Amino acid sequence: MSKVPASKLRSKTVILVGMTYNILNILNILNILNIISNVITPYMLNPGAWA
Repeated sequence: MSKVPASKLRSKTVILVGMTYNILNILNILNILNIISNVITPYMLNPGAWA
C-alpha cells in the first residue's frame, strides 16, 4: 500500500467538499421552489382566493 502525499489528498478533499456543497445548494434551491409551488398552486386553482 502506497502513501498519498498530504498535498494531493488535500486537493482531492477540497474538490470533493466543493462539489458536495454545490449539489446541496442545488437541492436546497429545488426544495425552496417546491415549497413556493405548493403555496401558490391552490391560489392558481381558485382565482377568487387572491382577493
